[in-house]
Amino acid sequence: MDGYRLDEKYLSEPERSFLERVGGMFSGEDKVLMENIIKKFGLPVKKEGAK
Repeated sequence: MDGYRLDEKYLSEPERSFLERVGGMFSGEDKVLMENIIKKFGLPVKKEGAK
């Protein structure tokens, strides 16, 4: 995965799923803040076409 580091802590899949569900109830700045938290602490997503 791009950007994965062994020395970092990441959200588990259940934690990420929960935050995405809860974040769907927000709007405006709160929604953006939740998305940024998920991006910052979620596992890096493998980019399309990357090996």
